[in-house]
Amino acid sequence: MMVFWEIYYSFFKIGLVSFGGGYAMIPLMKMEFIDQQSWLNSQEFFDIMAVSEITPGPVSINIATFTGFKVGGFWGAVLATLGVVSPSIIILLLVYFFSRKLSFKKNPLLDRWGKALLQGIRPAAITLVALAALYLGEGTVTDLPGVIVFAASLALALATRLNPVLIIVLAGTGSLVVETFYQ
Repeated sequence: MMVFWEIYYSFFKIGLVSFGGGYAMIPLMKMEFIDQQSWLNSQEFFDIMAVSEITPGPVSINIATFTGFKVGGFWGAVLATLGVVSPSIIILLLVYFFSRKLSFKKNPLLDRWGKALLQGIRPAAITLVALAALYLGEGTVTDLPGVIVFAASLALALATRLNPVLIIVLAGTGSLVVETFYQ
């Protein structure tokens, strides 16, 4: 029973302090699941991230569901998913309640504070997304084929306006080709 509370609480904490979307949560998840709770090892975490990225739906919710299932089975998955979305629901309800009671546009001080808060959150969110990219690279770009596919994918993404799904399909195909010749 205690593990279920820990699952919910861990995901609630991550959901509460993660601004910037699912990828901004990845460094916090890595620290919580691998370093603090020891629920996963690095390879399991990277595998869960990879599956979560190709599964429909938000990455953070997919990671929560898969990790919760690994740690606590069906109820672990349910509690992890609820834990990661609960803070957003609570915050949205509070914003709705206070926005109806207080008009930010009519109150210059609240308007200024809101803008200042968002200005501070944006750089932090970008930092967390950049850290997520580094963590993803650390676990996947580990050999020459990985470097080649990464470089080619990055070049395609920067130089063209190709659909990201097409880049992923080309990267998978390219990986098969590179791996075949690399052996």
